[in-house]
Amino acid sequence: MSAEVKFNRRRLGFVTKELAIMVRRVLDQEVFDENISGAQGRILRYLSERQEMDVYQRDLERDFNIRRSSVTGALQAMEKKQLIQRTAVKNDARLKKITLTEEGMNLHCEIDKRIQNFDRKLEENINADDLEIFYKVAVQAKENLLKMESEVITASDDNQDRKKETKKL
Repeated sequence: MSAEVKFNRRRLGFVTKELAIMVRRVLDQEVFDENISGAQGRILRYLSERQEMDVYQRDLERDFNIRRSSVTGALQAMEKKQLIQRTAVKNDARLKKITLTEEGMNLHCEIDKRIQNFDRKLEENINADDLEIFYKVAVQAKENLLKMESEVITASDDNQDRKKETKKL
């Protein structure tokens, strides 16, 4: 199993994307099964971390940055499997508070154990110093991406403003 792994060392974006694809594929194989998707597993974790808070569908849409229809589909499937419960809010019948059921919490705990095992395997043969460097570089890369993202948004806003000004003329 020690096939030589090669990366183009000058393309951090490609290496990162390749790692992300591999991690997602192996996680789906080792952690999640036919009964739950990765997205549903992330929703279980999200809900378990916020048990003392009121969580609504719009929170999931915002925090996961996914469309309403995607969240609706995941929640309907989870409700059907009795992993979550949606309860109408007294003040607004359109709002439904989302809570984990006991079965949902048990599944979350099982998935969490699988993820810990996955992480142990992923970190095998990587010494602690190299791992710290990796995390440091990952944080720096994320900061750079956030900066790039804000620059793209600013440029897009500027383009919209120019289009509006052109239309006025």
